Amino acid sequence: MDRTRLPDHNGCRASLYVDPCRRREGKATVFQSHSLHAEGIRLLLESSDTPGPSLLCLHGVLRAGRDFAPLWGHLARRWQLHALDQRGHGGSEWTPGRYLIADFTADAIALVRDHLEGDVVILGHSLGALVAIGVAAALPGRIKGIVLEDPPSPTLLADVHSSSWNAIWTGMEAITRLRLRETSIILRHLSEMRVPAVGGPIRLGDLRDATSLRFSARCLRDLDPEVFEPLLANRWPEGYDISTLCSGVRCPALILRGDPALGGMLRRDEALAMAARMADGVVVDVPGAGHLIHWTSAETMARLVLGFLESL
Repeated sequence: MDRTRLPDHNGCRASLYVDPCRRREGKATVFQSHSLHAEGIRLLLESSDTPGPSLLCLHGVLRAGRDFAPLWGHLARRWQLHALDQRGHGGSEWTPGRYLIADFTADAIALVRDHLEGDVVILGHSLGALVAIGVAAALPGRIKGIVLEDPPSPTLLADVHSSSWNAIWTGMEAITRLRLRETSIILRHLSEMRVPAVGGPIRLGDLRDATSLRFSARCLRDLDPEVFEPLLANRWPEGYDISTLCSGVRCPALILRGDPALGGMLRRDEALAMAARMADGVVVDVPGAGHLIHWTSAETMARLVLGFLESL
């Protein structure tokens, strides 16, 4: 059985997540938090106590490792889960001036290479999906498969300013600059943000449910505001060539695509082009889901991910 080799750390803590299936057996899934170093910075990694091969979860920009909680009850039954807070997010170290996609990718490469043993599967959302591609290309002998949840398209990466996401990210940056410490106050600011929509600007609170927004508010509370700088300056992909990296992915890859009309970031033609460059890539559209597939269509995504994982 592949297990994780993690450093002892006086500040590690255990958190409890109750899987309904394990609850019936009188058990619960425990996640242990570990502070480790990769690329010279401190990162927070939460790992489940469940036996099985390693499944590394990489969240999207402005989120945190616990973003995948809606899927844990399904995945923890057969896999040991590892949820990383990427640099500048959650409980990981802030690194102002070093928030390119290539920087996040270097962290994940070092994490897999130096702290995880055996074959690893990566589940990445948005930024995490881009990082997963980079890790798979860099460590072909270690990565058994990757699940890419609605990665940003090459078109979006080349010109964020022309994207509908520009207004959302600009508004969120302004909120983080206030350095608010109360999640409820951040939530109110988020809810009142005006974002582009057909027929004119609309409140973000009218587009997303209160639970999703509250989780976003909690993530923004811990976020380094400097994370936005390269993203909004169209510098995010510097040193990261998505076409070349996709060509280096030799393991099976599942690309899950949200509907662009609902906020999905990946056009179908670009998704198919990414998959065609990979040795074994496949694209699956998720009807009725936007960018946050694992939140809005958790049951559907769990079915698709589990089917892919079992095929490995």
